[in-house]
Amino acid sequence: MHRWIIAAFFLLGCTACATHYGNYARISDEDNMRMVDDTVRKLASLYPPASTKFQIDQPINDTYGSALIQKLRTSGYGMEESKSLGDVIEAAFTAPAPKPTSAATQPIMIEINEIDNEKIIKKLPKKAKKSGKVAVSDRKKAVTSTMPVVTSSRVLGYIVDQISDGMYRVTLNIDGQSLSSIYVLYDNRLVSAGSWTRKE
Repeated sequence: MHRWIIAAFFLLGCTACATHYGNYARISDEDNMRMVDDTVRKLASLYPPASTKFQIDQPINDTYGSALIQKLRTSGYGMEESKSLGDVIEAAFTAPAPKPTSAATQPIMIEINEIDNEKIIKKLPKKAKKSGKVAVSDRKKAVTSTMPVVTSSRVLGYIVDQISDGMYRVTLNIDGQSLSSIYVLYDNRLVSAGSWTRKE
């Protein structure tokens, strides 16, 4: 009987940890921005911006989280935010109906070539010869664009909390690895109390 009680408390504790992500510190927007700047600097030293995409797997409804996403985007990171069930349902009901296709509107085939870490996308009519050349009557101007190659996608979660009077902590969880930094109030503003620590 006691074993079942202990197991139940253990499971409840794990559930609480899994849903603990978020910002629980009552600090000013300016102090949130200072922690965001420090957070992005640390992430940039570990994960190259041009080749990393972060997936935020938690609701974002606080100053730190919103500023963090914006700062990561402007720093060159690919970002993917989780959507709530309500957002998914609303998108399904508000999405426009697909336009009917006609004989004059032909689907296009996308051919992707990779050259020097750039993807060149060429749009060609579907009725192309096996050689890849398009008939003169169907010839269209090729539309090309370059896209950076994203080589890694990582799940990112965060906790901002207060651990004592005038002392705050930012904890990042990246693919199961934890990064933490402590901040203290000094001259009415938050400053870093030391370097980031990593826990595997």
